[in-house]
Amino acid sequence: MSYKEILKNKEIILARVDKELRYTWIFNPYPDFSAKEVIGKTDYEIDPNPGSFKLQELKRRVIETGTREIAVIKFPLSRGDISYKIIADPIINNQGEIIGATTAAMDITDIINNFDSIEIEEDIKEKISRYRSIGSKIRLLRKENALTQKDLAERSNLSQSYISSLEKDQRNPTINSLKLIASALEVNIKELLDMIL
Repeated sequence: MSYKEILKNKEIILARVDKELRYTWIFNPYPDFSAKEVIGKTDYEIDPNPGSFKLQELKRRVIETGTREIAVIKFPLSRGDISYKIIADPIINNQGEIIGATTAAMDITDIINNFDSIEIEEDIKEKISRYRSIGSKIRLLRKENALTQKDLAERSNLSQSYISSLEKDQRNPTINSLKLIASALEVNIKELLDMIL
């Protein structure tokens, strides 16, 4: 069985865009769109809505910075609002130049809807919605504690470059480093791991 056959029935969309954010390739697009009508266009040209704008900006940042980004974005589509967890990476050619970006988008609407049914205050929901990766959670907790990456590195006995790579989701933390970071942030390690999709 090929990867295409495996992914076809999964709610995962794979795509590539060039530096102008125009699609050059897409696999398994949402049923509202065909691959033919998507190629050569930007997200906002295909369907101008707030979700498309956020996705376009995510890709723009990845191309400008050369670093992976992960986000959860909601799109108004024919079946209603659909939420995707999106991983965007730069495409780098043999000369080391960034020539575009790739995205992998997974439908997490059911997870979000189940979460939304829990009765908690809106401001807490908003904070939790930003905890979609361990890196973003570490960054948010660090900023809430008014710490720089250097401060957190010193408190946790880890290097600043390691903290930076964690926050950008460029590497996965070890259990030991999570314990050190949790202690430095004065939180329980479980709090770092809770509600990460």
